[in-house]
Amino acid sequence: MNVEIFNTVSAMAHRATLLVSRSGDILGANRAAAQLLGREGVRLVGRRLEDIVASNGCSISSRLAELARCGDPIPFALSFRGDAGDVRCHCRGMRFCDEAVLLECRPREAESDRFRLLNEQIRILEQEVERRMRVELELQMHREQLQRLVEERTTELRSAQAELIQAERLAVLGQLTATVSHELRNPLGTIQAAVFAIGDAIERNQLSRLKRSLQLAERGVKRCDRIINELLDYTKQREPRLESTPLDPWLRGVIEEQQWPSDVSCEVDLACPNSVEFDMELLRRAVVNVLTNAVQATQAGEAIEGHVWVRTRCTEQRVEIVIGDDGVGIPEEHLSRVFVAMFSTKPFGVGLGLPIVEGIMRRHGGGIEIANRQPCGVEVTLWLPSVRKVDV
Repeated sequence: MNVEIFNTVSAMAHRATLLVSRSGDILGANRAAAQLLGREGVRLVGRRLEDIVASNGCSISSRLAELARCGDPIPFALSFRGDAGDVRCHCRGMRFCDEAVLLECRPREAESDRFRLLNEQIRILEQEVERRMRVELELQMHREQLQRLVEERTTELRSAQAELIQAERLAVLGQLTATVSHELRNPLGTIQAAVFAIGDAIERNQLSRLKRSLQLAERGVKRCDRIINELLDYTKQREPRLESTPLDPWLRGVIEEQQWPSDVSCEVDLACPNSVEFDMELLRRAVVNVLTNAVQATQAGEAIEGHVWVRTRCTEQRVEIVIGDDGVGIPEEHLSRVFVAMFSTKPFGVGLGLPIVEGIMRRHGGGIEIANRQPCGVEVTLWLPSVRKVDV
């Protein structure tokens, strides 16, 4: 690279210029040097400097070593062996790089007054060329250094990113394990206590105690089953199999399938005569999940009887299923986090219900909206894109 820079820049110089290694080998010579010494430039390259020097008054090797150490140009005199005889020259040597020095030579006869102004102009030009050579060399070094730094930082960034991803995965896995184990431990404890009570009742022949214990065990099994189903629903996330279905008759069937507690009433107002494209099984999961949350919210309050309502409405752009309750509501500071996996405001549950619903609605091209009601309760809107009205 250094020789290429020398050849490119020295070709424009009028003064004879040689590039010499610290050991004395000629690495480059411009046309002016070949003309001065009466040789072709290619015949100079590869030769030893001491082979073409007639006399110099000091060792060539010591002079080159001095030039390699010093950063400033050093003037001295040399006589070269040319084809037409010895050529006495004024020389100026300077350090070119770690491994080479630059020699600029001009014959002593060129110092006449007639050429002084021209030589001065040439000297200024050569200084500019020298400066540009140094700048080019420095730029090349900076480019190489910058490239190395970029490669090193890129490698470090990729390594850090891989470690971060692994740490996040382990954190999520740890959180999921802790949440699920905690939620399963409670119903399993209930089942264990119920089984013990059943065994004790059989041993004492107190069959009247069996009904209560069996109910507790069944409730614990259902709770474990619900936790497992939520995990499976969250991880599957299959694409919907869309079918054009009248919304109101389908939704009424889903509501009638539910087992409503005796202390919770449900008001149904279906007013959407539209057929909508949706996956009946996936949307059923979403509706049942929201209905379950509404029932639990009403039972968590202080009211003697809870109230849940289900309504439908449609516009030109979308069809809406609105499910509301008069329960305890959601704290305002938690509204922005209700769709975060494993976040729950309830004292029980894995915290995957609403993230599952949000994923189902999003894959249908729709969405879910949640808002608190005044003075109490929550209203959840599940919406889908409109398709067409049912022919009456």
